[in-house]
Amino acid sequence: MEIVKFKKLKDNNYLLTFDDESTIKLYDDVIINFNLLVNKKFDKQKLLEIMKYNDELESYYKALRYINRKLRSKLEVIKYLEKDYDKKIVTKTINKLDIDGYLNDLLFTSAYLNSELNLTLNGPLKIERELKKLGIDEHYVIEELNKIEDAIWIERIDKIISKKIKSNHNNSLKKLQDKIIYDLGNMGYSKELINEVLDSKDIKVDENIIFKEGNKLFNKLSKKYRGNELKYQLKNKLYLKGFAIDEINNYLDSIE
Repeated sequence: MEIVKFKKLKDNNYLLTFDDESTIKLYDDVIINFNLLVNKKFDKQKLLEIMKYNDELESYYKALRYINRKLRSKLEVIKYLEKDYDKKIVTKTINKLDIDGYLNDLLFTSAYLNSELNLTLNGPLKIERELKKLGIDEHYVIEELNKIEDAIWIERIDKIISKKIKSNHNNSLKKLQDKIIYDLGNMGYSKELINEVLDSKDIKVDENIIFKEGNKLFNKLSKKYRGNELKYQLKNKLYLKGFAIDEINNYLDSIE
């Protein structure tokens, strides 16, 4: 087979037309590497070699574009390339990216942590889990997280708790505290730090909450119960909602 025509395309690509009217698209680096402007005739075996080299270049350039849009972990790049290329090409691409300095999991960890601190309220345990999912070595994760003082996490916990207290309109004190502990746990904060901040705050809830919740229950339960049985049901439901016995008794006295 012989090349009869070169046509320049975008992104350093050329469309090559052969004497049998078939075409292939190659990077200019491939054309130079195989000296195709001069050596226009070759067999199918040589064509396979050329196409393999072109795929390797394409994989490398695709990985660079992926990294340039956003800093990536090595595992992210591997998974991205594996969608289109075989493992040998992916491995070769990753090795070249490593050598050329485009992959640095320690740098990625530091950048990821800074992003989490500036753009989210996630805690260290969640950040650690997410970094491990991205294939980051535990040593790098611990090394970077240890640079963050507890005071930073405590300040974030305090901010979250203050916001939850301010927006509470339905929960008893106990329910609010339980919800705070549960939510902050899911956000990646340790029980020790959560309790440390909770213990330092004098949390109060609106005294009208029990009347609001009690009246909702009363309207529902009074359709089925009367007298002492109604009071028993109300007391039980309000207790399960986390209200203190004194609060419940005050409410029950108010509806007699």
